[in-house]
Amino acid sequence: MGYYCDGYHFTPVVAYPDFCAVPVTDRIASGYCIREAHSDTIGNAMKFIIKRTQRLYIPFVVWNVSLLCCKNIFIKINIYTNNPSFLEGIPGNAYGLTESLHAQTFFHSLVNILLFQGEQQLEGASWFLRAMFSASVFFILCDYLLKKISTKHIFLLRWIFAIVFLIIRNAIGNNHITLKLNFHSVFSIYFLFVVGMYFRNIGLLNDKKDVLFNILLLLSCSTILMSLNGMVSVNLNSSVFSSVPLFILVSILGWFFLWSLSTLITHVQYISTFFSFCGHHTMSILMMHFLSFKLVTLLQIYLYGYPPYALASFPCLLTTQPWCYIYTAVGLIVPLLVTWLWTKIKVKLFCKVKTTLN
Repeated sequence: MGYYCDGYHFTPVVAYPDFCAVPVTDRIASGYCIREAHSDTIGNAMKFIIKRTQRLYIPFVVWNVSLLCCKNIFIKINIYTNNPSFLEGIPGNAYGLTESLHAQTFFHSLVNILLFQGEQQLEGASWFLRAMFSASVFFILCDYLLKKISTKHIFLLRWIFAIVFLIIRNAIGNNHITLKLNFHSVFSIYFLFVVGMYFRNIGLLNDKKDVLFNILLLLSCSTILMSLNGMVSVNLNSSVFSSVPLFILVSILGWFFLWSLSTLITHVQYISTFFSFCGHHTMSILMMHFLSFKLVTLLQIYLYGYPPYALASFPCLLTTQPWCYIYTAVGLIVPLLVTWLWTKIKVKLFCKVKTTLN
């Protein structure tokens, strides 16, 4: 789990075998970290949108286009497969077969990516970039308009809009409506942003740094959340909740859990340093963890004698213990290692170029 923050809080990412959605708690953290100044003027709002484009849209395009260009190569080496035998008794084949790209299908996929749509299978988690882009831009523009109505009553207006948007979300989710750019998810995320901003402005838990207090808070939230296991279903990607009140409850409990855990981590230097490092490389983890899982799948193929095309299992081949923990470790460590090596290479290249020019 790591954090990426650039004036706007980017969610923690956990690489695990059944990765399908990012915890709703992190949208509250996003609202907690977002700066009021971003929506003060239209100029600030446009600067924010440009930064979101740089931080979210461009990585989405670069990573997805790169994997699109590798698609036919991936088929040849079984990362994807068009072998019909793959559908016969191989675990993790929910995506089925992958057909080779031709000029027309390549162009169609490329256009979809450039339109911030159609992520590649191995970049399935990049839907989150699209959702965060839509939600953050929507929030900032709404907030700018609300401040034009009344700066004095801005928090009241935010809460009114947040409740109205939750009602809209309920209609969208119940009717399984899907909008471009994951816009169907922005209404519930708006509510979570407002909750986060409210917590920050009232200074909730700001003075609660005591270790014992945070341990008790962590245990209490964990107990309640575990007792609700199986009772609550939340999917922000499709904007479908089993219950709006329970959605609000688990989101707030999750925020308390996150706060207490983060506070406790700051008391342990080595762990804090590790999470800080992860936080500066969250994008790498998000975009590379599915591809990193293939290393574990290769090991499983070797140990259990699966055919080579089983490598195309997505996201994983076998997820029983301890393999689920191994997938988690590899999905976290490999992207960080690749990023670290790439950084070292860039520094050396820069030094060589600088020396040559001098």
